[in-house]
Amino acid sequence: MWKVIFGLSVLVLAGCASFSELRSEMYEQGGTSDNIFDRDSADCEMKGAENQSVGGMGGLAGVASYYETYNRVYDACMRSKGYPRTAENPMK
Repeated sequence: MWKVIFGLSVLVLAGCASFSELRSEMYEQGGTSDNIFDRDSADCEMKGAENQSVGGMGGLAGVASYYETYNRVYDACMRSKGYPRTAENPMK
């Protein structure tokens, strides 16, 4: 019984890393002004929020899917605008 509980605990803790949204601080601003960078980030946040899809899943699987979709769209949007990810936060 303890092995099952331990195994489930490890899975839950490992999955928690997926339960966060990407943020503009994770991208290199380069020579872009703060105003434009903030506007671009806000645009990508909106696109990520619009494209989130839980796909009918509930519980932890639904939450993980929600953030995975948001992060994928946000990352693609920021990269398309010319902002590379910082080395400290590589995309999985």
